[in-house]
Amino acid sequence: MFYNNTVKKLTARFYRNTHQIDRVIKAKHFIDQNFNQPLSLDTISNAVHVSKFHLNREFKRLYGLTPAQHLKEKRISEAKKILANHGSVSDACYSVGYESLSTFSLLFRRMTGKNAAKVKSARMNK
Repeated sequence: MFYNNTVKKLTARFYRNTHQIDRVIKAKHFIDQNFNQPLSLDTISNAVHVSKFHLNREFKRLYGLTPAQHLKEKRISEAKKILANHGSVSDACYSVGYESLSTFSLLFRRMTGKNAAKVKSARMNK
């Protein structure tokens, strides 16, 4: 009982607009569920009924990343799983929502420090 009351007081004190936090959480879930679709900040903000500028600011405040950065991280994370399960680089690219293999490869290398094709071949050799 004491714990619940303390949490409620702290929440009210630090997060006056809890409905805004709920929208940011919904935006993250929307990204996580639809990462393989073409997504833009406009699409995400429309899905949770909030201004894209406000969403960008609040998402960064809550998660430390912008929605676009989270989307990239989610896609690369899922691509790593596909490559680990013996999928091809092009399968990984198109399965996670990229339309260009060169864009995917460049981003994969930037975010992981490794070439996607080499990651796949290293896994195949194990």
